[in-house]
Amino acid sequence: MHDRGQREAGGEQRINPDTYWDLFADACIGECSKLIITGWIKEDDVVAADPSVILSVPAVAVLAVLADTVQAGGKGKTEIWWREAEVTCNDGTRPRHVFQGFYNTLSNSNKSQG
Repeated sequence: MHDRGQREAGGEQRINPDTYWDLFADACIGECSKLIITGWIKEDDVVAADPSVILSVPAVAVLAVLADTVQAGGKGKTEIWWREAEVTCNDGTRPRHVFQGFYNTLSNSNKSQG
C-alpha cells in the first residue's frame, strides 16, 4: 500500500491519490472473487479477459463501495467509505486535482441513495 498522504493545515490528512487507486483495485479483486464464488462469472472468463467481465467487475466494485458507504451510516453525503482500509474520502482528504470526474460520479450516485 502506498503512503496515505500528508497532514494538511486543517488537521486532516490528505490522501495520496495512489492510495485510492490501490483501494479501487483491491475492491475490484474482492468483488471479482465474490462474483466467481456466487457463480455470476466464471474464472475462465476472468483469465481470458472476457469483455463483459472487464466491464462489469469495476462497476460492481463501485456499487459495493457505495453500499458500504450507505451502510456505514453517519457519513456525510459527499463522503465515500472504503471499508477494508477504514478510509473516508471527503472534501478534506480527497486529492483536489485527481479523478475529479470519477469522484463526482460516485458522489452524485451516493446522493441519490439517501
